[in-house]
Amino acid sequence: MRKILLATPVKGNLPPRFVSSMVQLLCKGIPDVAFDIAFLEGEPINFARNSLANHAITSGFDEIIWWDADLKPTLEQLTKLISHRMPIVCALYPKRDVVTQFHVQSTKDGTQISGMQEADLTAIGFSKMTVEALKQIADFHPYLSCSFQNNGQAALKHHNLFQMEIKGPNSAEGKLERIKKVVGEAHGPSGDVDAAAIEEILNDSDYSENRLYGEDYSFCMLARAAGVKLMVDTSLCITHSGETDFHIATETLKKELAQEWRKEK
Repeated sequence: MRKILLATPVKGNLPPRFVSSMVQLLCKGIPDVAFDIAFLEGEPINFARNSLANHAITSGFDEIIWWDADLKPTLEQLTKLISHRMPIVCALYPKRDVVTQFHVQSTKDGTQISGMQEADLTAIGFSKMTVEALKQIADFHPYLSCSFQNNGQAALKHHNLFQMEIKGPNSAEGKLERIKKVVGEAHGPSGDVDAAAIEEILNDSDYSENRLYGEDYSFCMLARAAGVKLMVDTSLCITHSGETDFHIATETLKKELAQEWRKEK
């Protein structure tokens, strides 16, 4: 029996359609699958994802379904997502804008399996992840182990796998890589390091090329570094809801679906 956690970070009230879809799924049931539900209210979404992932890991679940409350999958789409047995499978959904844009960057020459496309970066608001994949990513990045305490409650140990992150030549990580390069280029009998070059890097205050990544893209980078593939089911195209519903423009959708990497091989 597969144990699956339906996990939703909550901001404000839960939309009626979201509740209705979840109730329908639980009432219908899926053979050999046992569901549990976890809503986490009040925390920033990246904090909520970390807490919910930690709950899935420590409570004996096999998989976690991320189901953001502003997404509107059909019951059939949800059932198909659950049917996948790959470590991480994500669905497509458009940016909440009148101009259709998908938050996914496919992997060049990546795996393609019958409508499934490997991705470098993808949104994870409607996705399935195995707990084993989460453990593999956490084990590969042990420095992300931490304690988290909220509202005076006992501190919980978990992994900061979902984080807002700045990357670029003048981020802390970027400067360290630049300094490593200077040290690696040291030459001559004395092996002297160019101290002036290091000083210049440390004092460099041009942050214009730094980029802020949200918790979904940051997680994708961690997963790929740990050897976990990110697969996107290109047949799962979910409606994204805001003050209004942002439907996918027909002509734009045709153009998107005509891309070579979406075609079944």
